[in-house]
Amino acid sequence: MEDADRPVLGIVGGRGQMGRWLRRFWRGQGFQVVWSDQQAVLTNHQVVERADLIFVSVPLAATPEVLLELAPRLPSHAGLVSIASLMEPSAAVLASCAGESLCAHPVFGPTVTGARGQPIVLAPVRGEAWLAWLGRALASAGMAVRQSTPAEHEASMAII
Repeated sequence: MEDADRPVLGIVGGRGQMGRWLRRFWRGQGFQVVWSDQQAVLTNHQVVERADLIFVSVPLAATPEVLLELAPRLPSHAGLVSIASLMEPSAAVLASCAGESLCAHPVFGPTVTGARGQPIVLAPVRGEAWLAWLGRALASAGMAVRQSTPAEHEASMAII
């Protein structure tokens, strides 16, 4: 982790509904945000080069493929986060990162205007520093942060 207090945050899929939500949320928290999407100024690879913690916010079916593209390029100091609602397909790819990786499922939709009280599930895959940082940052914003494993999360979602 390069600058634990003010890392640069990246959003891959920044034009999508959750991508736009993440951009607004993190900028509202005072962070510099870089992002990519189809026909955006930055490419996915440029986001990985410029950001310390990268959130992948693409359609569920495309998530493993995008993670496979980014994981080998991730610097060892950086973190990669899949926000897909299904965690196990992402976790299998995230385990191969040079840096840290985790899954984060915002259990709310992109039409939510505020973060306070909104539930989010974090599941570590590789490393713990970015997991701890993200948990603190989200809790400071008033979100209801829960920790799980990808397998436990999938079992919970199957019931829901």
